[in-house]
Parts: sequence; C-alpha cells; structure tokens
Amino acid sequence: MPNYNSFGSINVNTITSSEIASSEGKIYAITSAVKNLNQNQELGIYIGNPNGSDTSLNILTICVGSSMEATMDIILDGSLSDTKDGDITPYNLNTDYTDSSVTTVSYLVKTNANPTTGGNTLGSFSQASGVTIYPCNGSVKIDSNHSLALRIKNMHGTVGVNYIAVNVIYMES
Repeated sequence: MPNYNSFGSINVNTITSSEIASSEGKIYAITSAVKNLNQNQELGIYIGNPNGSDTSLNILTICVGSSMEATMDIILDGSLSDTKDGDITPYNLNTDYTDSSVTTVSYLVKTNANPTTGGNTLGSFSQASGVTIYPCNGSVKIDSNHSLALRIKNMHGTVGVNYIAVNVIYMES
C-alpha cells in the first residue's frame, strides 16, 4: 500500500511573546537621551515597578552607547543615591496605544560619586567607545515593589566630554 501525503506541506509561523505584547500595546522604550558626562561623572537610571502594581516588567534589551570609554552596571533592586535630576517618560512602541506604562523612571548625574545605591549587580560591562547591547529577552523580570538601576560611568581619564546614551526596551505582562 503506498504512503500518500494527505496533508501536504504544513507552514508553521512562530509568534513570540514580544510580538503578542507589541500588538497589545505592552512594549515600551525609555531613553536617557544623550547626556554629556565630564571626567569623573556617572549617570544613574532608576526603573521602578510601583508597590501594588499587578504588572511585571520584563526587560527585553538594554543598550548603552558612548563616544569614549565607559562602564555599565546592571543592578537588580538598586535605587538612586540622591534626589533625582529628572524623570524619563516611557513610550509605547505601538502607536495605536497611549503611553500609559506603570513604570517610574528617573535619572541622576553625580561627580566623583556613585549615583546608585543598594541592590545586587547582575552584570557589568566595559567598552572603549561605541555601543554595547545586553539582550535580556525578557529574562530579567521586575515585579511589583522592585526595581532595576543602571550605573554608567565615564572612564575617559582626560579632559573632555563623553557623550553617553542609554536605551531600554521592556514588556509589561
């Protein structure tokens, strides 16, 4: 008896959780914008999920770019070490939805001092210049009443400005 292919070819489309979240308006981006850090200056960024939130933040990508030497620390449950310099607004990456993230984001620049405090360091990176991308793919999860802090340090040892920018993409679930 011959073996007939009764179904033909089957095409499978894989849909990722980030694609689903994007179609539901649950993927956000934050950016520090370009900050001019002088010698011995550091930039701290605080990404917080407020107490009582029923939403989890799943970090998809962290990207830092610099014009000169810099280091970056990723700190789980870290915070800013002093009064913030300003707030950062999270933007929805699906233009059909509003910018209504539960996330609280702020930044602080300090000279000769760490702008972050507390928490546990998940990773540290050093770069001569250029861009470093840390693909988290949702593996870093920030539940209610928890946070993520980023510490970016200008390592350029001589006079001059280091142009530094940090971008984070995350999904709310």
